[in-house]
Amino acid sequence: MPFDYNKHMVGESRTVELEVEGEKFEIKVRDVPAMRMKQLVSAGLKWDTNGNTTFQLDYYYRECLKYMIVEAPWGPTTEVFLSRIDQKLSKALDSLVPTPFGETQNGSLPTPDIVKKEL
Repeated sequence: MPFDYNKHMVGESRTVELEVEGEKFEIKVRDVPAMRMKQLVSAGLKWDTNGNTTFQLDYYYRECLKYMIVEAPWGPTTEVFLSRIDQKLSKALDSLVPTPFGETQNGSLPTPDIVKKEL
C-alpha cells in the first residue's frame, strides 16, 4: 500500500467551542504546521554571550494564537487584544496552543537547556 502523505497535511480551519465562566463561544482555528512551529520556537529561543538559552514563552503563545485564530467574536486576534484579556480567557485560549517542545516520556516538558543539548 502506498504512503498516504495527505493524512499528515495540516487541514483547513475548524470550529472549536470554548467556555469561560460558564459562557460558551465558538472560534474558528487552524493548526500550526510543523515548520511554522519550529520557526516560532526558534524565534522564542534567546542565547546569551555565555551560550545559555532562555525561552520566551509569552512570545510563542502570542504568535501561535495570532496565527491559529482565524475568526473570533472579538475580531482579529492582535497584540493589543491579547495584552488586554484576563487570566480566564487567556487560559481558555492557551489550551489551543501546542506545547512548544513536545512532551517527554514522563509527561513533563523539557527545559530549554535540555533542548539546547539535543540541538
